[in-house]
Amino acid sequence: DIRIDAWFVPAPDNAEATAPAVILVHGLTSCKSSNEVLLPAGMLHRAGYSVLLIDLRDHGQSQIEDGRYAAGSEEWRDALGAWDWLVDVRGIAPERIGLFGASLGAATAMIATGEEPRVAALWEDSGFAAIQTAVEAELTRSGFPTFLASGALFAGRIIAGDDILAYSPLAGMSKIGGRPIFITHGTADTRLSVQYADDLAEAVRAAGGTPEVWLVEGATHVQAMFIETEAYEQRLIAFFDAALRDD
Repeated sequence: DIRIDAWFVPAPDNAEATAPAVILVHGLTSCKSSNEVLLPAGMLHRAGYSVLLIDLRDHGQSQIEDGRYAAGSEEWRDALGAWDWLVDVRGIAPERIGLFGASLGAATAMIATGEEPRVAALWEDSGFAAIQTAVEAELTRSGFPTFLASGALFAGRIIAGDDILAYSPLAGMSKIGGRPIFITHGTADTRLSVQYADDLAEAVRAAGGTPEVWLVEGATHVQAMFIETEAYEQRLIAFFDAALRDD
């Protein structure tokens, strides 16, 4: 019962019926009009993809549920609502739909992929692995002691009824099996450590998958697409072409 606002841009040249599609999910306090999703959406659309950019609940023009962010533990349902819409309303085959997420959007997309085994492919950029350590990182970045993390998680459960430990990107990656997954992170990210990329990749390997990993030297948080734009586009299109196209 959550209304999600979105922009759907069909594939060019009236090719929507046969073209693959990618759902793009933005980061914390951002929205579908942010560069972190507009730039890759443009790259994909230029390559013949339909793209669906969504505002997560409590963001942008989507419904304000409680004004709080649940670190992907609720928002993953928004990503899968978008997936349902592509399948049920636009008639796009599940095996031709992928997810793209940046930061919180990456965490959201990872959980969603774990919960829906028919999601065909996932690109995650600068996501975190476990919410506990991500909260601690945010506290440190804001100048607060990390021991407040446990209290924040407890308060979220009591005040908002949100158990944000119920789902995690790391658990989502343990369910991905052999599905295509691309992990990218900047080595100079001071907001969410590049170590998360290693942790997520290891979880995929432990579950029998083979992740593609690209660590971008000198890139800060969600900046790889801006400082290595040409390489980013080439890798993005090559990844989804291999995963979603059958020609």
